[in-house]
Amino acid sequence: MIVDLDRTGTIDGLKAMLERLMQNPEVRGLQILASVNNPWAMAELDDLLKSLALPVFGGMFAGVIFEGQAHDVGTIVVGMPVEPVVRTIAGLDNPETDFKAALAEGISGACAGKTIFAYVNCTSNAIETFLAALFEHCGSDCMYIGGGAGALDFVPRPYLISNQGLLQAYAVLAVTEMAGSVGVSHGWRSLAGPFLITEASGHVVQTLNWRPAFDVYKEVVEAHAGKSFDDMPFYDLSKFYPFVLGRVGAEGVVRDPVNRNPDGSLLCVGDMPVNSLVDIVTGTPHSMIRAATKAAATANEGFTGERAAGAALLIECISRSLCLGDSLPRELEAVRIPGLPQFGVLTIGEIAGSGKNYLEFYNKTTVVGILNA
Repeated sequence: MIVDLDRTGTIDGLKAMLERLMQNPEVRGLQILASVNNPWAMAELDDLLKSLALPVFGGMFAGVIFEGQAHDVGTIVVGMPVEPVVRTIAGLDNPETDFKAALAEGISGACAGKTIFAYVNCTSNAIETFLAALFEHCGSDCMYIGGGAGALDFVPRPYLISNQGLLQAYAVLAVTEMAGSVGVSHGWRSLAGPFLITEASGHVVQTLNWRPAFDVYKEVVEAHAGKSFDDMPFYDLSKFYPFVLGRVGAEGVVRDPVNRNPDGSLLCVGDMPVNSLVDIVTGTPHSMIRAATKAAATANEGFTGERAAGAALLIECISRSLCLGDSLPRELEAVRIPGLPQFGVLTIGEIAGSGKNYLEFYNKTTVVGILNA
């Protein structure tokens, strides 16, 4: 596996990397991970992607990670040592889409032992519905890893990368004959709860314990923070106080509240199912870094393949990185696995699953994958 970084984030820089990699006969496919802040024309990128002869997949994210450093601008290209089966699944803006039929048409159900990369647009409202169908179709005997492409303004744009060019309300999947292992952890600890989600629709939670969700949330957060939502933009405070959906026998799944609606409901990144129990949580750089270290250790312990030509893929939440602030480099260093090159992205929502856990869409979580052909 060959991993290259262009720090300029330009089309010319991307073209130069692609030319070098495509001259290598061992490169059978391309994974492109780019920053949404790159100074390029989207139309020019779209034309370049459509011209590529090798299978290509990936996306544009809030930032990229290379060898322990996060970059606001830049592009990573990964030369894949096996040919990926790349499929694009439409309809992620519609929960009524028949994802089972689309997956059956595009992907063989014989996925045991394979690694599946899954990238989605963070603004799509049918991500969990799609992932449930993907898990049912491909099963638990493979590894899943990926995340949400997009920018923190949450404006829908075509941020997904494929041979069809740039895509928006899609999932881009790459099924590969690669060995892999994955570790997942977040490090957030309960502050109050559990609360019952009594009214919700998709990513919006209207009421907790039959009260307006914001009223419940505000009481807990302001009492702990000693600050008021009236004095600052909502997310400046809420980013330190996410929700966690309970999971039996496993670490809960974080949901990031990103906006308050006039009716007292809260918009979250990811579904908030009615009748689920949630805690309001908080964390410290120490607890988050310790959790990230655990994720890396889990991936390292679970990997049984040959490491000689392997690499570590880090899926790190951009919101988590904002909470870490100056401590982010410590977390990126803590998840380094000796002897393996590291690359990754700052996502809005993280995707991971293995034979040991269900396929989930996470927030504010660190996902570490180890990959090898």
